[in-house]
Amino acid sequence: MEKIKNNVGILCVALWLAAAGCMAKSEPAPAPEPAMDFIAFADFEDAPAGFSQVLLRMQLLHTRADILKHGLSTPEEHQARLAYFRTQFREDVFLVSGADTIPCYDAHAERLYMDLPYMNFILTFNHPIAQGDELLVRDVVYSGQTVLATIQPKTQLQ
Repeated sequence: MEKIKNNVGILCVALWLAAAGCMAKSEPAPAPEPAMDFIAFADFEDAPAGFSQVLLRMQLLHTRADILKHGLSTPEEHQARLAYFRTQFREDVFLVSGADTIPCYDAHAERLYMDLPYMNFILTFNHPIAQGDELLVRDVVYSGQTVLATIQPKTQLQ
């Protein structure tokens, strides 16, 4: 009889520890920071003197997930992200040309309506673009970092 009491006591302690482990609240793991790539292309030869345009591709690496939905859980968050790219993104993009930093005059987000890991933007600047110029992009949506992307000739566009 003593052996049965000891076994029941050990079983109760084991069940209590298992229940305590299951009920422990753990913090959800933070979403991993996405690996991003920013690629910029422009036509250096046929650029008008007063303004220039650059094609910027913002791309999630190592995934096929939709870039607009990445890390979001509600339709309201998705709409807020779309609104940011339509109206405020241009305030976070600059052309670095020599010692000058020129704000983006206009940014047009290309909507593809497919689940793609990239977005294209047509950026307009009131400044001619030359070889060696770069785009400065404050990525406030995905990584929270500022990125410099060298503008490549459009002949390298794939």
